Amino acid sequence: MTANLKKDEKRRLITFIIVSALYLIFLVFNVTYQAGILFLALSFFSFLIVIFWDKIPKAKPERKLFSFEKDWFVDFVFGLGIGIIMFFVLSNIPGLSLVGPSLPASAAFPEPLAFAGQYAVISVAAPIVEEVAFRTVFFGVLFVVIGLSFFWSAFLSSLVFSLYHIKQYAGEIAIDPILSIQAAFLSAFVVALAFCYINKWRGSVSASTGAHSSLNTGIVATQFSVA
Repeated sequence: MTANLKKDEKRRLITFIIVSALYLIFLVFNVTYQAGILFLALSFFSFLIVIFWDKIPKAKPERKLFSFEKDWFVDFVFGLGIGIIMFFVLSNIPGLSLVGPSLPASAAFPEPLAFAGQYAVISVAAPIVEEVAFRTVFFGVLFVVIGLSFFWSAFLSSLVFSLYHIKQYAGEIAIDPILSIQAAFLSAFVVALAFCYINKWRGSVSASTGAHSSLNTGIVATQFSVA
């Protein structure tokens, strides 16, 4: 069956397999059973859409957001630079707190291994998974398949992204539960809007994945520097 797939479909299938393996790494460190089930369901749905993206009827086929063209690496490196800038800018905006989740399972390991574990989850697995899920599927379906405007596609997908992250990050941001929820929501919402724009601007999920990865790397480095 795989032999009959087009070249682009094969690459997407390989991507699905690789990222599914990264999911297993994520689940090892995940805190709750419910979150793990949600994460697996999200991954399965998302990558089915990615694999069969070319076969889905689109209201706006001229809008390109996902591809495996030769410039994907350039887009990824470009995104890495944008993510570094985002980290330093957003870290200095009052009311926003760029703090990632603590991963208790890593505490049993020496610090270098703990850092490597958190890096693998937060800076490698999570950006790939979340950019495909939220920027290719949620944002992409609204923007390309349904044909909504960029504003509404970005707003709605960023809203879902923010709600998804509240439970993960709220307790890590502030002692006051109300303030922590506000900070988590606002931080995730602003970041998601930026990723939507990067995705649209470059026409590739590789760019927003790179930005997401370097932004999260800054968060991980900050956590270990103050530990």
